[in-house]
Amino acid sequence: MSSTRNRRVEVALVVAFAVVVGMVISRHEMWRDELQAWLIAKASSTPHDLLHNTRYEGHPFLWYALLWPFAHIAHTTRLEQLIQWLLAVSGAAIVVFRAPFSRPQKALYVAGYFVAFEYGVLSRSYTLGVVLVLATAAVAAARQPDGARRWPALAVLLIATAFTSAFGTLLAGALLAGLLVDDWVRGRPRRGLVLGAVGGALVAAVAYAQARPAPGTSNLAEWHTGLDTHRAAGALAAVSRALLPIPKLQHAFWNTSVTDGHTTVAAGLSVVAFVAVLWVLRRAPGAAVAWCSGVAAIVVFSYLKLDEFSTMRYVGHVFVLLIAVLWLRASMTTAEAARTPDRGGEQRLLAIGFTALLGLQAAVGVYALARDFHGRFSDAKVTAAYLDAHYEPSTTIVVDPDFAGSALAAYLDRPLFFEQGHRRGTFVLWDSGRLQPTGPLPRVVSEPTVLVTNKARTAANLRFVASFTDGIVVDEHYWIYEITS
Repeated sequence: MSSTRNRRVEVALVVAFAVVVGMVISRHEMWRDELQAWLIAKASSTPHDLLHNTRYEGHPFLWYALLWPFAHIAHTTRLEQLIQWLLAVSGAAIVVFRAPFSRPQKALYVAGYFVAFEYGVLSRSYTLGVVLVLATAAVAAARQPDGARRWPALAVLLIATAFTSAFGTLLAGALLAGLLVDDWVRGRPRRGLVLGAVGGALVAAVAYAQARPAPGTSNLAEWHTGLDTHRAAGALAAVSRALLPIPKLQHAFWNTSVTDGHTTVAAGLSVVAFVAVLWVLRRAPGAAVAWCSGVAAIVVFSYLKLDEFSTMRYVGHVFVLLIAVLWLRASMTTAEAARTPDRGGEQRLLAIGFTALLGLQAAVGVYALARDFHGRFSDAKVTAAYLDAHYEPSTTIVVDPDFAGSALAAYLDRPLFFEQGHRRGTFVLWDSGRLQPTGPLPRVVSEPTVLVTNKARTAANLRFVASFTDGIVVDEHYWIYEITS
């Protein structure tokens, strides 16, 4: 009877998550990074075209490949959001039905900022990676009857995870390292461990080779190899910002942190948090290795590649890793440690601390969901609706900068003229042509030519028409002008 009641509670949690996140998604205005992948999939006639069109993106192909057939079924961007919703609900269900957490912890987890908003509402490849990481933890924690791991299934999950994003590749490598160490501690055949390590290195190399941006203007194309203590502190701060994702209480709250401007403090908190988790995992060598290698990989990659260290969709992978290693902790605890009495109440302290952390995540999650539901995330959709209502489809619409135009192109469902690069298109092509000197703006005499920018402009040949500046994403506020001469 108790088991049936527990299952009903778990089903109710998943249903509540699905309903709430679905409601917010239905009102969410997607921004350019969400729509860029959809536009690329839509513009690609063949898989070869898809690979070619993603050459500047800096992401592996799996998310684009998932969207590709659906982008050719229907033009509506709602289909991408439906895929996102299904993935988000699947990830929540894996944790609720399989994770070794208490029901209150599961309830707080599904309401959390990263689970419900960053990897719930926002349609990005990272959600696919998170679902695969959670599935990996579930399979790894459930051994075969003889105690061996289900390596064929784990191999498929880890390879797929590696091709979702750069951070997916890092987490896949960390989990593989932890699983191999755990098998080594338990005396598994070393031949399999060597094959696993070599195979993992090959998959990582292929994922990197496929995702490496072609030379151009992508912000992921350069490596920052010099010694910079400020960059180091910013990269290290990712740990505390992932575990304590408290934004500034302002209109443009997204990707902000109360620790902004206090990078050294955030870095110090990160060290404390990292050591605390490592202490909790000390009796589970595999989980400890996964935690150490995963955090180190994220921090080092952030230092070498990123320009913005407060981007929450990036740092959130530390939180995802934490969930995975705590999930695996029990199954990776050594036999000797498992027999040690819990005299200091360690389990109780861990439960209290983990619940408190999830409670904080849930409070921020509810805040973010409410802000998105009642406000506008991006002004792209309302701007596109205005353009569609006031101008004929044949009107030339010029957009500057180009990255502000991809969301408009998606909602208008037609190409625009990008002033950067002086070319027509729907998605941003991050090549060097974006930086070439531009010619005069096109002007069609027989009908209005419209300029849309993400900053106000003043010029003799521009007549102001309208502006939309209520969105949470600040650089997707829009000003509309007619070019008069």
